[in-house]
Amino acid sequence: MISETKLWKINKPLLRNHILLKDRFLNNRNLDLEYLIKNWNNIEIEHIFPRKLEEYSLNFKELKDYGFKQNNCSCSYDYNKCRLGNYLFLEKEYNDKASNQMPDFKNNSYKDSNLINEKELFRFENFSKDEIDKREKELIQPYLEMYENI
Repeated sequence: MISETKLWKINKPLLRNHILLKDRFLNNRNLDLEYLIKNWNNIEIEHIFPRKLEEYSLNFKELKDYGFKQNNCSCSYDYNKCRLGNYLFLEKEYNDKASNQMPDFKNNSYKDSNLINEKELFRFENFSKDEIDKREKELIQPYLEMYENI
C-alpha cells in the first residue's frame, strides 16, 4: 500500500493541482471544473493559512488558537501551511485580496469567487489546523483507495 507521504512526494505541485481538479470531478462540481479550465490562466493556488505570517497585522491571532501545537508553534505552522488541505484554487484578483491574512479574514475574498467549492468552504468561521487535516484526508482518500494494492 502506498503511503500518503510517498504519494505526496512524487511531484508535489503537479499532484496538488491534479488532486484539486479531480476533487471537482469526483464530487460533481462540473461547473467549477469548466470554469477552472476556461479561466486557468487567471487561477492561482491560495494558501488558506498564509505562507507568510504578518505578526504586525491587526488580523493576527495566536497560532495555538488555530489548533497548532503550543510547543514550537512556528514549526507546526510551517509544516501545515504546505499541506494539501491548506490549498485551494482562487482567481488571481481574489487571491491578491486575501493576501497574507489569517483564514477568518478571508471570507469576503472567497465569497466573491466564482468557484462554488471556495464559497462553501467559508460558510463557517474558525478554520483551524483540524480543518486542514480533514480536507487533506478527503482529497487524498480516493487516491489511497485507488492505489491500495501498489
